[in-house]
Amino acid sequence: MTISIRLLDERRFDPPRDVEVENGGPWWSGEQTAWRLCDYGWGRHLTSVPPERVRLRAR
Repeated sequence: MTISIRLLDERRFDPPRDVEVENGGPWWSGEQTAWRLCDYGWGRHLTSVPPERVRLRAR
């Protein structure tokens, strides 16, 4: 079965923004270049990392 995923919206960060990403408990430093909102069958989802696992890095 093939599922069609449609890109509904995309926001790019230029320059990329500093974030922390939760992976198995600890938070790791990273850079976010964009976020994407996709239409996935009956619902919507964000690709790659769920929003609750990303936060802005404290300066």
